[in-house]
This record gives sequence, structure tokens and C-alpha cells, in this order.
Amino acid sequence: MENLSEKIKNFLLLSAAFIAVALLSFFIGMFFPESEPEEPVDQVQITSETVVNKINDEAFLVTKTVFVDQEAQLVIDNGSGWSNFWWGQTIDAEALVRIDVGVDLSKITEEDIEINQEEQTITITIPDAEVLDSSIYGDIDVITDNGVLRTLFANDPNDDHNLATNELINLSTKVVIEDAELLNEAKIDSRNILQLVLSDLGYEVIIR
Repeated sequence: MENLSEKIKNFLLLSAAFIAVALLSFFIGMFFPESEPEEPVDQVQITSETVVNKINDEAFLVTKTVFVDQEAQLVIDNGSGWSNFWWGQTIDAEALVRIDVGVDLSKITEEDIEINQEEQTITITIPDAEVLDSSIYGDIDVITDNGVLRTLFANDPNDDHNLATNELINLSTKVVIEDAELLNEAKIDSRNILQLVLSDLGYEVIIR
């Protein structure tokens, strides 16, 4: 009889232990679920289109500004001294001209970009620096010497002013374009901007 009681007691103990283990496993599973294996993250493929879009969205225009004290003379020749006496015109003008020089980054296309995925490099061929904007800074001095009949019948100060303005800007632009050092400095500034904008792509950026 004692053996039977002992067996029942042992059975009950084993059952209780089993139930306790089962409950413990249940609660562990509830509060500490197995973490699912993380799916591999696809690395974003850098393409020429990616680079162009990033330049257009984030790069800003950097310019070098110069001021040119420019003089100009326009002579309207009617072919002979006699004709010039009646209808000729000479315009003398002087003004300070502001010229902005830089690289137009919006001109960069996918064809200008070469990407080496193995070496993780981006090579960009950028345009040369150019005059991006020009204008008269301050007042313009205009002195006009007209022929007799032009003074009487065809005198137009506004037209004279516009002619002088265009000539002053054109002459100043030619002066700036011939300044190779200035153009090179403007190109270097744009190169530095591109290096900064593209630095977070994880590629070495080479600017040509």
C-alpha cells in the first residue's frame, strides 16, 4: 500500500513539474518571442541618373563677381563726311559693369558621369566656367554727338542709353572671358561644391 501511495505521490510530483515547465515555456514565448532573422538590406545602386538628380537637388551655384570700369565708344558712320555731318552719331559711355562668373552645374548630364562600381569612384566632367550674368552697376555716363538732322528729327536718348549699355557689357564680358586665372578659380569653387554634395554617397569623387 505504501508503494502505491509512493508511486501516486511521485506521479503527481512529475505531473506538477511538467505543468510548471510547460507554463514557464509558454510565458517565456509570450514575453520573449524569438526574433525573426533580419532580411538583408539591398544596397542602393549608384547610377549616373542618381548623381545628376542629387546635383540638381542639392548643389548650389557658386559665382565669382568682378567689377570692370569700362569705357566704350560707338560711331554710327553713314559712309561719308557729309552724311555724317547730317546723320552721323558718336556715343561715348562709361560705367562700372558687374560680371558674375561660374560653372553652370545644370548643364551636367548623365553622359558626363562615369561610375566604377568595383573601385567605388564617380568621375564627373564639368563644363568650363563662363559669364553667367552681367549688368551695369550704378550710373552710366553717356555723351552723344549727333549730326544736325539726327539731332532735330531722330534724337532718342533712351535708344542711345540702351546702345551704350549693351556695348559696355559686351566689352566687359570679353575682358573677363580672357582672364584664364579667374575662370580657373571659378571652376575650382564648383569642383569643391560637388565634392561636398556627393560626399555622402560613399564613393570617391573625381572632378575633371
